[in-house]
Amino acid sequence: MSQPLLETWKTSRSAPYSVMLIINIYLQSELNIIAQTWNGHRIRKAKNQRTPNGRPLVLYNFPELCGTEDFLWEVEEIKVDLCKEQCIEKSEVPCNEELLELCDLVMEEHGWNNPANAQEAIELYILLSPIIRDLLI
Repeated sequence: MSQPLLETWKTSRSAPYSVMLIINIYLQSELNIIAQTWNGHRIRKAKNQRTPNGRPLVLYNFPELCGTEDFLWEVEEIKVDLCKEQCIEKSEVPCNEELLELCDLVMEEHGWNNPANAQEAIELYILLSPIIRDLLI
């Protein structure tokens, strides 16, 4: 096993990364479902006449259909580029790639499947954690 991977696991910050390894994909999936549900729900008319009603997705994409205007604020491309330089691109792999590969190998060895939801991901983490720790330490 590579020394950097061992050090990654030994550090006190390694546990949150390994939790992310297992949970991140499923959590994102559930968040996407929540966002989709929210964006499709209907906002009722309120007493406050300045509050728009309708579906958030329509309000955002077609404000003129809801009797309002698009409040998009134009930003110079150079400012957008500057912000992009300060950002870290989201990776498909939420942790060290070697750690992910090791987890995949342990799961295959034990006949464990990828979790279908966040609860199964937590249970898998509880099973994987001591095995991975023993392999690396």
